[in-house]
Amino acid sequence: MIPAFKKAGAHFEQISSNGGISGAHTGRKYGFARTTTDSDILFNDKNTDAIIVTTRHNNHANFVIQALEAENMYL
Repeated sequence: MIPAFKKAGAHFEQISSNGGISGAHTGRKYGFARTTTDSDILFNDKNTDAIIVTTRHNNHANFVIQALEAENMYL
């Protein structure tokens, strides 16, 4: 997903990963401004327009709910 978004001209601000190593590597490779191990930072940034969830399937629903709840805070 990341290469396709990059090719389309997306601006990458933040990337999060559990261990930090894969996020840092991917962040450098694709030009993310920041990396973190705290995914809550992504959801609490009012300047974020979109979040892409690329976790294991069993984690998707929780992240989608968190993103929707964060969106409602800024409406």
